[in-house]
Amino acid sequence: MDAFPQELIEAIIDELFDDREALKACSLVSQSFFPRSQKLLFSSVVLDSRDDSSRVHNPSADFLRLLVRSKRIASLVRNFTIYNFTCGKNSWFTQDQDIVPQILGSLSNLRKMTISGRHYDRRWDGSSDIRTSLCQSFSLPHLRSLSLNYTSFLKPSDFLQLFSNSRDLKELRLMNVYISDQLSLQAHPDREHNTPIDDERLSQRPKLQYLRIQNVPVVLIDTLTHTHSPLDLSSLRRLQVWSDHGDQSDHLQRLLEAAGDALEEVVFHGFSSSTNGLDISHVPNITCYFSNFFSDRVANHTVLSGLTELFFQRYSRDTSRMETVTFNLRSHPKAIIDCPRDEWRRLEEAMMVVKRRVRFEIPVRDMKRSMRDPLERECLAAVRRGMGMLSDRGILEVDMVQGP
Repeated sequence: MDAFPQELIEAIIDELFDDREALKACSLVSQSFFPRSQKLLFSSVVLDSRDDSSRVHNPSADFLRLLVRSKRIASLVRNFTIYNFTCGKNSWFTQDQDIVPQILGSLSNLRKMTISGRHYDRRWDGSSDIRTSLCQSFSLPHLRSLSLNYTSFLKPSDFLQLFSNSRDLKELRLMNVYISDQLSLQAHPDREHNTPIDDERLSQRPKLQYLRIQNVPVVLIDTLTHTHSPLDLSSLRRLQVWSDHGDQSDHLQRLLEAAGDALEEVVFHGFSSSTNGLDISHVPNITCYFSNFFSDRVANHTVLSGLTELFFQRYSRDTSRMETVTFNLRSHPKAIIDCPRDEWRRLEEAMMVVKRRVRFEIPVRDMKRSMRDPLERECLAAVRRGMGMLSDRGILEVDMVQGP
């Protein structure tokens, strides 16, 4: 293999970055193949259990032994995912106070971490809660992205330990995060969740640029916007939220206000049959994913009700910074066709301040079939009629898109 330039060998191996079996084979070819193959193999590590007939497998113990045997591997890991699993009564991951902290302490170049449980593993006796000491181990100064999915904590204060030392954190994804101690959810943030932070620590708080909130208790949302929050939201550029009821509106609105003019994009997931008190009309780029299959069962609600309520409920039109707005509307075509003219007019008036583009996307399962369906075509025509003034301005786009 000496006849081939090392740069060419590495370029070829780089093309196989997502083919682990090929990378394993390359690592056995020659010494010139080995370093690059190993680097790509261990750049992303996933620790998950596998069940066999005799025992429940704990991948963390095996991975720690590998790190001890081969010191170079730890420095290669940049993306680390760890899954919880149930071992008898307890969950080994949440009860671990030794192996996982040792692993994390050795990953000097780790930039992205995902901590994930499974919805059926959550236990109300507290055995699935991530312990405080383990939360502190997850707080790494060089970490830039953290994702939590189906994870639970005893108290909000334990959750906040995740950010006690994560000064470089830029991205945070919170999905299906739970608090087991229900009494702590009723405590006032000043008393329980956010302890005072001195000026030096305030200046070292991580400045988030991206935040995702999905199925998270409102008390945790409040901890993020509190005066003594361990996170700085003043540089937040992109916010993605899920909301299925109006009770979260005030809490989510405070997230928007904490970001201020730095916020460039909001991606909102909701339901047309829900009351939305959130106002996103001061954000430049907006995408709304709305599902509407039950609005006919809710009094005075139409397919557009939830959409219209997102604009100019709290802010005046003079403060609008809207550049582009995209509506992705999952609904039966007839609900759009039969929507009253007054509802279209209300939404159209709100959209008249948009500067560049208003786009409606109608998701369909079979694109070719839907393009021939008269009902689907009439659905697109109904949107164009309802948004006639936007069409006259040349900023309206209406299309079918491939849905789930």
